[in-house]
Amino acid sequence: MPRDTFFHLPTASDSSCDISDAWREQSDPKNENGENCIAYFDHGNGYAFDSAHNDVPWISATLCGISVDDGHGAWFCARERALHLLGTEAVERIEAAHERDLNKE
Repeated sequence: MPRDTFFHLPTASDSSCDISDAWREQSDPKNENGENCIAYFDHGNGYAFDSAHNDVPWISATLCGISVDDGHGAWFCARERALHLLGTEAVERIEAAHERDLNKE
């Protein structure tokens, strides 16, 4: 388990999603550890432009932390540590994908 981790889940988040594939890609490409990872997000409300350049409501998603379960227990780390473990580009892809999912509804 990495340093700066905690054995509790975040106290509040607006949504979550399974990012086990992204976690394994960065930390365990052969999936030898069998870990599952959940991302937690805070939401913001704003507007974006659609293809016709109209303002449309948009929900933004900012990763606030992740939890990793290895089958024997789970640990949590906040955004800063998740950025270090996953990498900035991976976190940006995860946030963008989650925003797209949120705004499909």
